[in-house]
Amino acid sequence: MGLVGHGKKQGKDTQLLLQRTSHFDSYLHLLGNVAQDILAVGKGVQSPSKEKVKSNAGGGVHIPPRYRQFPQLTRAQVIQSEILSGFMWFWILWHFWHSSDMVLGHFPYPDPAAWTDEELGIPPDDAE
Repeated sequence: MGLVGHGKKQGKDTQLLLQRTSHFDSYLHLLGNVAQDILAVGKGVQSPSKEKVKSNAGGGVHIPPRYRQFPQLTRAQVIQSEILSGFMWFWILWHFWHSSDMVLGHFPYPDPAAWTDEELGIPPDDAE
């Protein structure tokens, strides 16, 4: 059956449905804001609804610059950078120890005591 021909009853049902839908939408919106705040606290980041954010002409978010100051890092960023740099040094030192020929070369190191004066470009003692 269509919506035509029900008269006043149809209008009341439609109003009740719209009222319940708007209540449900506002409830979902509130629930979304609470979930966003909980996740932001878990990450150590302040919620966008509570921090001051400037909007620039493009409509995006503008982060205020920190002139001659270190960036503000979260604890997670510090831990991740320590793990990454530790792995990097492990990788470099491991490969230097186990395959040092890649850096030092694949040839036997020459013995400088075996070189002659002529090879070194030193003139003989009796030449003046």
